[in-house]
Amino acid sequence: MKKKITADRARQLFSYNPETGALIRSVTTSSQAVAGSTPGWVNKAGYIALNIDAGCYLLHRVAWLITHGEWPCGVIDHKNQDKLDNRLDNLRDVTRQVNTQNNRLEKLGKKYRSSLAGANWDAYAGRWKSSICVDGRHIHLGRFDSEQAAHSAYLTAKQRLHKGCVQ
Repeated sequence: MKKKITADRARQLFSYNPETGALIRSVTTSSQAVAGSTPGWVNKAGYIALNIDAGCYLLHRVAWLITHGEWPCGVIDHKNQDKLDNRLDNLRDVTRQVNTQNNRLEKLGKKYRSSLAGANWDAYAGRWKSSICVDGRHIHLGRFDSEQAAHSAYLTAKQRLHKGCVQ
């Protein structure tokens, strides 16, 4: 495994604006990496990636390194779920579990095959039901007369039980 770059090396190569999330090259290292240019590309996962000293890094992790002087312990969560928004106040070092809990509700709705997250149609009971997963356990929240009521129960439980939820 290649040794990761240091904070000093990252600071030598780039300037980071924590208010805008912009990373700018400070020095020219090749004909394609010119001082003053914006490094990187959007990778298949939707994050900005960049090459530094023959290694590939994610911009949000490099921003963390430059600002805090060390690599994050966990994963970097974009609080607003915008993978291109690398402002420092939008980034936090969290566990993978907390990062997963901070999913956009629109994405969860598709997973549950409902227009609203946490609401599922129970054909057997003829009512909407709601449940939430916490630490690998499914918790039944109840059956409801409307999809909206099931969704509301889910949102209440999510705020209370998912420490990573910032919504």
